[in-house]
This record gives sequence, structure tokens and C-alpha cells, in this order.
Amino acid sequence: MASNFVQPGKNIDLTAPTGGVTTGVGVLIGRLFSVALSTVLAAANFVGATVGVWSLAKTSTQVWAAGDKIYWNNTDKRAENVPTAGFRLIGVCIEAAGNPTSTGKVLLLPGVSMAIQGDALPAAASKATAGAVTLTAAEILGGIVVADCAGAGRTYTLPTAALLVAAIPGAQVGDIVRCLVVNGSDADEALTLAAGSGGGFDANQTASSRVIPQNTSKNVHIRLTNVTAEAEAYVVYA
Repeated sequence: MASNFVQPGKNIDLTAPTGGVTTGVGVLIGRLFSVALSTVLAAANFVGATVGVWSLAKTSTQVWAAGDKIYWNNTDKRAENVPTAGFRLIGVCIEAAGNPTSTGKVLLLPGVSMAIQGDALPAAASKATAGAVTLTAAEILGGIVVADCAGAGRTYTLPTAALLVAAIPGAQVGDIVRCLVVNGSDADEALTLAAGSGGGFDANQTASSRVIPQNTSKNVHIRLTNVTAEAEAYVVYA
């Protein structure tokens, strides 16, 4: 075996986050999800299991079917089958669990929780609107927006932070959405980007950096900075 091999990674040594951990309960540390094998206080060492099938607490009224994607609600320390902003994808259900049941059986993804896994992303968007445009969250998540400004310079406003966060299962602070915006206009018509409510451009960007001239494109990066309900926010880098 190579000399730089560390461990199989099924059970790993970790440091308990704020609030400590409880044996048999899920623990989310950044993007790392495991099930605690002991109960310890914050900052103490513990072992977390990153693989296998586990019976985890669930919302009693939820109905789970085998194969459902399962998300971790880190606030309430339970598993859910409804994707919601702030939840992280941790695995799949292996056995039906009806209403009411307090637990469900989950096959963990190996250790790493994810915002989106295996979902088909929306299609690329093509716009030719004779007027200002407000892009939807789905259009941004599709990754490509091609625009014809249709007769004059246009302003394309990004979706609100609340709508963007709601459209991303398991959205977390630091998640970055990338979208290529192409101005394919057949005349000298500029496309100007604007941030939606709750969003803003990086302070070091000038207004001219938000303008996309005819027959050019710009890679737009949107970084989530707050995913709390009614306080959602993002910063745009373009």
C-alpha cells in the first residue's frame, strides 16, 4: 500500500462543533456529514461514521419512499425528504416510512453533504425581449443566458436573493452560482446587469464592469452571503 494512505474514512476522528454532539445523531461540519458514535461537549474529540445505513430522526408527518433523496436539517438535527434552503443532501431513503413515524433509514453519501446532487439543471435561457428583463432563478441556474436586446440597450436584473436561495436545495453561505451571459444582439445594443433585491455587486467593481456590449459575453458569479429566511443576500462578481 502507498505510504501516504491515511485511513479508509468510514469512521473518522473529529472535533465536536458548538453545542457538542450526541451519539447516534447526525453532525454537520462544513460540508462533512457523519453520525456521532459518542456524546461529547463542544471542542472535544469524537468519532463520526461517514458511511452505512442509519436510522435517523425525521419529521413525523413526512412520508418517505425508498429512493427519496434525504436532506439534513442541521437546526432541528433531523432528516427530511423535502429540499429546503439551508438543508444539505446526505443520502437516500432505503425503506418506506409513513406518517406518523419518527425515524427513517438513510444510506449515507460517503461523508460529503451537497447542495445539489444528481438533479437535472434547468435548460439554457434565450431571451429577445423589447424591454427590461428580470431573470428567474431557474434561468440563472441553467448556467447560460443568451440575449438579443431587441432594438435598444437593456437592463437585465438578476433574481432576488430570496428566490435564488429558495431555488437551491440545501443552499449555504459560500455557495457560488455561475452563469454565462451572452449578448448576441444584431446591433450595437448593450446589456447592463443589475442585482435583484438582497443582492449587490462587489464594492471594487465599477459600473462599466456590469455592461456587456454586443457580441460579447461575461461570466457572472453569484456568491450567497446569507441564506436565513427574510434576510437572504448575495454578492455578484462579473
